[in-house]
Amino acid sequence: MDLIKTLKEEHSQILSLFDQIDQLTDTAKIKELTTTLADIVTKHLYKEDTILYPNLAKSKNEEIQHIGSVFSSTMPDYVKDFTSVVTTILNTQEITPEILTQYQKIRDKIKNRVTVEETILFPSFEL
Repeated sequence: MDLIKTLKEEHSQILSLFDQIDQLTDTAKIKELTTTLADIVTKHLYKEDTILYPNLAKSKNEEIQHIGSVFSSTMPDYVKDFTSVVTTILNTQEITPEILTQYQKIRDKIKNRVTVEETILFPSFEL
């Protein structure tokens, strides 16, 4: 398995699902895509936690170790926020403006993280 290639493919799927969700107004369809998104994110995070971060931590290069440590230590906040929004969406009868704002915040946070991972973290792993 080419880990970085797989993670990048999952990033593409995640970003595509965000784009699809952004186009919707139907709560049932939003819930359906949110469930798919949560499944992909869960599998993606497992790979990062069990393969990517541990391998970066084993690097002989201290800078790479540090990069991996920083990314690993900031992930729990992303997971908490994402899980909260997913739970809210899946348990609501209607997507309110407040829920939409929560969703947009975590969406933007994850999109930014994807960009940083692909420009800083993944190249460190490939060294």
